[in-house]
Amino acid sequence: EAMQSCERARDIWAARVEADPDDQEARMQLAKTYSATGVLQRDHGDLTAAISDFRQSRQLLEPLLKSQPDQPQYQSALASSLDRIAVTLHEMGESDRAAEMHQQAIDIQESLVALAGPELEAHRDDLGNSYHNLGLVHSAGSRLEEAASCFEKAVNVRQELLDDFPNRPRYKQRLASSYSQHSSVLDGLGETDRSQTLQEKAIDLLTELVRDNPAVPKYRAKLADKQVALSNLLARRGLISEALARYQSAIAVMETQVRNQPGVPTYQHYLALGHFNFGNLLLKVGKVDDAVSTFQRSVSLLADLTANYSDKLTYHSHQAVAMMNLAAALEDAGQAEEAIATFRDVIQRLESLAAQHPESPELKQYLSGALINLANTLKETDPEEAVNMQSRANRTL
Repeated sequence: EAMQSCERARDIWAARVEADPDDQEARMQLAKTYSATGVLQRDHGDLTAAISDFRQSRQLLEPLLKSQPDQPQYQSALASSLDRIAVTLHEMGESDRAAEMHQQAIDIQESLVALAGPELEAHRDDLGNSYHNLGLVHSAGSRLEEAASCFEKAVNVRQELLDDFPNRPRYKQRLASSYSQHSSVLDGLGETDRSQTLQEKAIDLLTELVRDNPAVPKYRAKLADKQVALSNLLARRGLISEALARYQSAIAVMETQVRNQPGVPTYQHYLALGHFNFGNLLLKVGKVDDAVSTFQRSVSLLADLTANYSDKLTYHSHQAVAMMNLAAALEDAGQAEEAIATFRDVIQRLESLAAQHPESPELKQYLSGALINLANTLKETDPEEAVNMQSRANRTL
């Protein structure tokens, strides 16, 4: 419906431009409709159509700006078009061109901010978004120093916006996002102290958003995500007690999310992965019984998902991996029979999935791993079957 509405508006403005090519208002509105349809196309996964619409918007705007180079409205619209082209190019894997487009947008937006006109707030917001998006491009390309510089600039712009407009939740959310991305890049650069500090700042902002906006589920989901990120960072630093506490906090947030919105599979899936990762950490530090119960919770959540969304291969794959880790935890807990039964169950599931999806190398790797794990478990009690399992694993690959 939204696409149809945009297309009707586009046709109306296109007719006006055709009737009078010098109608600048019509050209501007037509450029906006192309930009809007491009966003919708991108949201639906049609990146080729999206990039085409964004380029149409750009081609309409550039002559307008050439004729009136000091018109902020045209400058802002062109920068927005460039930024959207860049985001789409990044999704298409064309990172160099994406970075170039983002930089062009930033150059325009910085000049608009310097003008301090009536749309200053919007221009500052756009500038922060472009710095953040360029940081994502550099980060994906492993250009971590460039990414860190961009995220730092995004943080500065967004912090100033939040200081000036403290009642705008979107500015607090965006600042938290830039803090978190900057944290991840600094972690990659080995600056773990600063990385931890920035992730904690992101969590503080999102905690405020959840407290002040309890009816907005996305804030709670983002809070859990950042808590998991901080937990992983703390674990890598050897701060196990703090990592465990953060994981427990993240899982509590996710459990609330699932209770409040039980019909959203994404939240249930994320909760299952949270339990899975928490179980891995518990197992690593020797809390075997706690790891068993945590993996069981993960398996149970994923079992519900596979039952309700049987065509979703990701849920089946993650259930199998969670079951393998549960079996390993059961073995460490001295429950050998339960471990063997769990390994047999997951092997049967994976064989069925691999037969249904022969194109998936991931399933074959999982199946081989389960067979090898079962072989290792059986070495002492049934060496003949252990050899058989190892042979099956070899044939699987």
